Amino acid sequence: MRLLTIPLSHFCEKARWALDLAHAPYEERGHAPVIHRLFLARHRATTAPVLIDGATKLTESTAIVEHADRLGRLGLFPDRPAERKAVDAFVKTFDERLGPDARLWFYSHAMEDDAMFVRLVGAGTRPAERRMLPALVPGIKKLVRAHFSITDRTRDEARERLNDVMDLAASARAGSPYLVNDTFTAADLAFAALSAPLVAPAQYGAELPPEQDLPEELRDEVRHWRATRSGNATLLLYERHRR
Repeated sequence: MRLLTIPLSHFCEKARWALDLAHAPYEERGHAPVIHRLFLARHRATTAPVLIDGATKLTESTAIVEHADRLGRLGLFPDRPAERKAVDAFVKTFDERLGPDARLWFYSHAMEDDAMFVRLVGAGTRPAERRMLPALVPGIKKLVRAHFSITDRTRDEARERLNDVMDLAASARAGSPYLVNDTFTAADLAFAALSAPLVAPAQYGAELPPEQDLPEELRDEVRHWRATRSGNATLLLYERHRR
């Protein structure tokens, strides 16, 4: 299997985590944002991750999680209809709300430091691609800002929406680290992976700089999210289930 990714991407992390849980043999081919489109075009895709498994081609992170669940018989999607419905609803919410806002929020901070940005988006890519990145960064940043409509205002709005969805998840857990039936499901995997940019867990599947190397404002924000109930749950889920 081949997994085409932006290694830094939390949607790619979601797919990668599920494949790792399934002990699935795959090769990850990582590319920097914007550059990745050149390599996905041949597969008629515009967004990563893309999984190619023989004749099967999957272009959505949730579809890849479902594929990994079947391969590894992981039980990420419960058999009982009510529990499956709850898991599916959480995954949809996190895909549509948590993932996009966490991406906008994180990129808006990461792009303020060129050296940090090069380090982040270059991790896990080919050496030739990493060598080109410093020269390409101004153009990549311009395209990323335009594509995700990143401004100071949209970052503040995203942060408010993130507060809402993180509070929603905390309320749903009612003291448990898990969202459904007190066991690890696709809902927890989606939540932890897509909230990972907020708390920078040590077990993340791509290189993230240590806390002390983050720009001051981003470091303060990460500490804020880690101190929340949902941020703490993300760190715990990574510690327990992302080996």
